[in-house]
Amino acid sequence: GNGYTSAPTVTIGGGGSGATATATIGAVGVNSTVYALVPLAPQTATGAVRLFLGGNFTNVNNTTLNRVAIMTLFGALDLNFNGALGGADNQVFAAAAQADGNIVIGGQFLNVNGTARADIARIKQDGTLDTGFLATGVGFNATVNTLALMFTPTANNGQIVVGGNFNTFNGVSATNTARLTTTGTLDSTFVATNTGSNFYSLVQEDGSVLQRNGALLANPVSPGLVRLGVTTGARDTTFAFGGLAN
Repeated sequence: GNGYTSAPTVTIGGGGSGATATATIGAVGVNSTVYALVPLAPQTATGAVRLFLGGNFTNVNNTTLNRVAIMTLFGALDLNFNGALGGADNQVFAAAAQADGNIVIGGQFLNVNGTARADIARIKQDGTLDTGFLATGVGFNATVNTLALMFTPTANNGQIVVGGNFNTFNGVSATNTARLTTTGTLDSTFVATNTGSNFYSLVQEDGSVLQRNGALLANPVSPGLVRLGVTTGARDTTFAFGGLAN
């Protein structure tokens, strides 16, 4: 946790006008690690940006919230997010907010809100599970470490690049990296040719995917960091990064 024993505050302003405002940042914070922190766009024209939290916590501001929560920028809980639904039964390592406001989460869990979801799920901003995502099957066979959304104006726009330690999705081969459609089905045209566990992914403007993987020495072209093509996921051998030490 953060060690807070009383409610921390922040003072805003004090510039040319001299006016200040003091806001309370939560009651006591979270009781364990936060791994994912994602800004959420306002839901109305006059609404405010909020933050989605994913991690290994089970309590936020003295409220039971199992590994997922939404807070205001001032640290107060978003009361429209129903933590009583159950949340995730194990750690959430990654999250990505889609254009419609729904949130894809990845991690090491087997259930979300009491429903079988293996390491990936999509929840709505009220905390309910989006059952339209991954309507068939339950997900991956091992941990999801990273999520990245395709945002280029292509046929793949909105799809989800998933990285982790897995080797199947719904029983179909998918080694460490996969791309899912917006409804949570496997994109079989994308077959990544990486050689190690995927720890981080970033989608570039052209739709290609930068990937930090565990093959530090096994990849002589670009140790530890590779680029995958947008169409099929094949490794871009013209991308020659100097390598990562660890």
